Amino acid sequence: MRLRTKFSFFAILIVTAAVLGMSVILFIFEKRHLLQTMRESQVNAIKGLAEVCKEAIISEDDLLVINYIKVVKRTTGVIYAMFVDDVGKVVVHTDTNLLGYLYQDPVSMKALNSDDLLIQSYAGREGGELVDVSLPVLLGQDRLGTARIGFSRVVLNKIVEETLSMTRRRIFAVAGVAFSLGIFGAFILAQLMGRPIKILTEGAKAIGQGNLEQEISVKTRDELGDLAGEFNRMAKKLKELDQMKDDFVSSVSHELRSPLTSIKGYVDFILRGKAGSLNEKLVEYLTIVKNNTSRLGMFINDILDLAKIEAKRFDLGKEALEIRPLVEEMVTFFKPQAEESKIQLEATVPTSISLVSADPDKLRQVFTNLLSNAFKFTPERGKVIIEAKNSDSGDFVEISVKDTGIGIAKEDLQRIFDKFQQVKPSGGKVKKVKGTGLGLAIVKGIIEAHGGRIWVESEVDKGSNFIFTLPKA
Repeated sequence: MRLRTKFSFFAILIVTAAVLGMSVILFIFEKRHLLQTMRESQVNAIKGLAEVCKEAIISEDDLLVINYIKVVKRTTGVIYAMFVDDVGKVVVHTDTNLLGYLYQDPVSMKALNSDDLLIQSYAGREGGELVDVSLPVLLGQDRLGTARIGFSRVVLNKIVEETLSMTRRRIFAVAGVAFSLGIFGAFILAQLMGRPIKILTEGAKAIGQGNLEQEISVKTRDELGDLAGEFNRMAKKLKELDQMKDDFVSSVSHELRSPLTSIKGYVDFILRGKAGSLNEKLVEYLTIVKNNTSRLGMFINDILDLAKIEAKRFDLGKEALEIRPLVEEMVTFFKPQAEESKIQLEATVPTSISLVSADPDKLRQVFTNLLSNAFKFTPERGKVIIEAKNSDSGDFVEISVKDTGIGIAKEDLQRIFDKFQQVKPSGGKVKKVKGTGLGLAIVKGIIEAHGGRIWVESEVDKGSNFIFTLPKA
């Protein structure tokens, strides 16, 4: 999972949890507030009725309490309102038919015996489950009676549910907006963070592939910007070190060429007997010196070629070139080695093959390196085949050097063209071979300098097929 996806996922998860949590908390608080408000409304209503009843008794104005009870009756959820004397006899009631009625039920008796505010729930005839709120009406220490208001539980619950339903809708609307903004913000933030990380990744990948000219352009003033700056400083330092290395290798290689040429010349001079007669042992030792001098000279040439390729100073003398005669030349050149190694060497190049734009000397070097490797890693009675054909793309000629050798392990295929990389023979099918590990790196550089590309198809114990393309002339 990509870092941007992870960040977006966790940001959305956090936003979702926060929005849901806040929604639940708001809903609970709103419900509690609503119930508290309703309870306070009931208390205020009974206190108002008790106060009016007291004023009506003091002023001996029954009309005052009658009018007030009518107002209370119009309040939503109120089933009845009444004032009873100290024995429970109705003095004023919203139902005039109950005037003078004596209440002696348990709820009424509890209300009559209570010295303070009392709230009771019971199943009443007037409207299902009721909430009876009562308060004694006092004049000094004397109890004048009791004020009572009955509320319908069904109506109250309906009011609560309708109010909470509206609250839910508001909360859902706000939560939806907050959630949408949160997700949008999470994606924007993920994009803002993901872009410099992607640039850092691509820059680090380019630097890892050897492109030390790469500069990571992250200008943010945060840790990512600091990291990009450190990458750029590291690339600059690596470039300086790489240049020092190239200069050192080039200088040493050039300096070694002259003494090596001199050593080889004097060894040849001595071997020809120009410095006096030689016994058999001296000839053997001098031959070893000559062979190792030649190997060292080839290694120095490879290093210089590779240095030129990497420095983009590889000169090509391109011309319109026929592949068929060049392949036949290489077959003739390697035929003695093939016979000595008991390996069959074949070439399949159709006469209709197109001309290519290439440097003949550099192309000979490519064939020499590829064929040398094929013979090194192919056991006796094996086969090496050179093939050429016009590419399906139409702009290139495709050439392959195929063998039936030990093959290349899958994990080595990606780095086989790197410098100083060699296939390690196993199983005893071929003799251990020595080499510099630069041949395929040089081949790759030459092919790419021509505008082509090279790749390998291989399977362990079944052989390898090195395929490269060259542009048509």
